[in-house]
Amino acid sequence: MQSFRIKVQSIWRKEEGRSDDALGSSLVSVCRRAIASQGAPPAAVVVRPSRIDLFTLHQLKEQQIAVGTFLAGLASSSLPDQMPDVEAVGLMGTFMRRRGREPGAPVALLFLEWTDCRWWSWQALLEADQKTLLTNTETILLAEEGDAKPLKLGGWWSLARRKNMAVRLDPEVH
Repeated sequence: MQSFRIKVQSIWRKEEGRSDDALGSSLVSVCRRAIASQGAPPAAVVVRPSRIDLFTLHQLKEQQIAVGTFLAGLASSSLPDQMPDVEAVGLMGTFMRRRGREPGAPVALLFLEWTDCRWWSWQALLEADQKTLLTNTETILLAEEGDAKPLKLGGWWSLARRKNMAVRLDPEVH
């Protein structure tokens, strides 16, 4: 069993706004604020009934763990002495969109996937400084609308079930 430390930020959920759209819009607001202030590095998102956990992803490269594998494990993650209660997993932050060998364009992204494999996605292109959204570039795509799923995103719940994967989270108290 591999073990490592990873930084987590938790956001407490409110009772109102439990729909996919409300959750997505709330996290887009978090992403926008982070982009405008200090940037929004890539993060894994874990939605639980009472809170949303954001895991920074830069440590995964050091541990040689693929992001998709980590997300699949988070889909079945549990806290000590608790049953898994994950409602959705995903990614958010700023990324470089690449096409072939061409240099990438900075993009802000939020992608959420639920246990039944439905998904919700928002993305917007960024200025080169990666702190300003380009006007008229925001798109929201939804599985429930029949939109095509963004390439290389999702499938984490299925992977977790196929490979019987799970991440065990042990909080470190300071």
